[in-house]
Parts: sequence; structure tokens; C-alpha cells
Amino acid sequence: MEPTARIMVIAHSFGTYIISRILAKYTDINIERIVLCGSIIKGNYAWEKHARHMAAGNIVNDVGTRDFYPVLATFSTIGYGGTGRNGFKNTRVADRYFDYGHSDFFEPDKDHIVKYWKPYILDGTIVESEWDSIKPKTHLGIMLACHPWIGRPAFYATVGLITAAVAGLAWWLLT
Repeated sequence: MEPTARIMVIAHSFGTYIISRILAKYTDINIERIVLCGSIIKGNYAWEKHARHMAAGNIVNDVGTRDFYPVLATFSTIGYGGTGRNGFKNTRVADRYFDYGHSDFFEPDKDHIVKYWKPYILDGTIVESEWDSIKPKTHLGIMLACHPWIGRPAFYATVGLITAAVAGLAWWLLT
């Protein structure tokens, strides 16, 4: 690769997880700026360890306050987090909140790419979201669902109960 090349990354959903794994494995990679949206990276990801060469504010996490997929990834799988819905809430990552669902960042009528990502990629300008000042507080149920020790067991218990109820009903109907 060209030694003076500048690497900028925009990652969505599973792509955010992939970039987190790349940074963890290849510590010598030098990425200048990262934009995350629909992120499923865990909230406790060690940015200071894996992206230590990046200055604070060179990682932007665009959060969709109506995005359910990061929440679903958190409680139905292992290894993923809900930062696309709740943010990282640390000094290494600039969280911006939007009244968006999972893929709304790419909707042409929202003009998100031109308004928010282009200035950041071109010169590092982080344009503030209008939604940041009026965003609703995260619902307690969403916070609990994103917690791996609470949400995941509750999810599997619910699936187990539904499965048992359906099996019991089928057995009752067939006997």
C-alpha cells in the first residue's frame, strides 16, 4: 500500500463488528477516521488499546434511537453489543444520536451522507445532530435487553417458554 495513503472507514451493522476485529488483530493498521452506524460492537470495546494511534474524536458513532437490530444482536447472540442504539458513552468515540432506524442513514431523503459524513471525511468536521438535544432517554426495557446478563437469559427463557407452550398444545391436540 502507498505509505502516504489515508484510510477512512464507514462501517454499518456487521461491518462495524468486522472493523473492530480488524483493529484488534492488526494493531499496526493506521486508520485516520472511522464512521460507525447501526453498530453491534460491545459498549466496553477497548478503543484505547485497539485504536491507540487514533486521536479522540476520530471515531464517530452515529446512533439510531429507533434501531432495534443492535438490541436484538445483543440479547440473541454472543459477542455483539447495542452501541448502534445506545452509543459507546466514552471519550474515544463521538456518539451522535438520530431519530433513525437501522438503515435510515442511507435513505436519500435524509441526505445524511452529504450532511454528516462528507464534512467529517473531508476535513474532520463533526456536524452536530439536531436530535442530540431532544433525544428521548433510553427506555429501561431497552437498557435491560442490551445487558448481556439480563437480556440474553430473558430472551432464551421466553423462547423456551413459547416452545414449551407450543409443544404442550401440539401434544394436547394430538392425544
